[in-house]
Amino acid sequence: MKKNQLLKAFSLPEILLALTIIGVISAITVPTLKDYSDEMTVVSQVKKAYSDMAAATAAVETKYGDLQFWPWSDKASMMDKYGTQLMFNESGGTSRTTQNGFTWSISDGKDDVGVQYTVGGVAVVDINNSINPPNKAGVDLFAFRINKDGVVPFGSPSAISGTDFDDTYSVINTGKVPSFH
Repeated sequence: MKKNQLLKAFSLPEILLALTIIGVISAITVPTLKDYSDEMTVVSQVKKAYSDMAAATAAVETKYGDLQFWPWSDKASMMDKYGTQLMFNESGGTSRTTQNGFTWSISDGKDDVGVQYTVGGVAVVDINNSINPPNKAGVDLFAFRINKDGVVPFGSPSAISGTDFDDTYSVINTGKVPSFH
């Protein structure tokens, strides 16, 4: 004779409650993880841009001599000098894009009214290509001074500019993007 066996299982309401709890926890956690991932992407891209510019400047200086004698006011010439080192996808123009999607603009060290504030130049990088928004300093635009000290991120003690580009130093040294907080 067979005995009647009572099988134990979860009821439908218990299963629905468990799925609801998992859904709520996911809804709270996933956006935070995505924000962290996005921030770490920006940090790594800024560090890569800094490394690329430092290496390119060293190579260009080896080829053309001391950077204080470079023709910084001739933006096209400076972009051409850096072109082979940063491997621009195109030639000509005042900003150029590299294979990794960075858009660079290299110019003299003058402020908006033409006052020279550094011997050397300034490199601005758009880490997500200039055609993609938001194109805002400290979010996807970062800047470096190129001077006798080499390549120096804006916001460092030797390259404070008093602009939104000053976040560049903070991003590189703290691994945090102020615009994310």
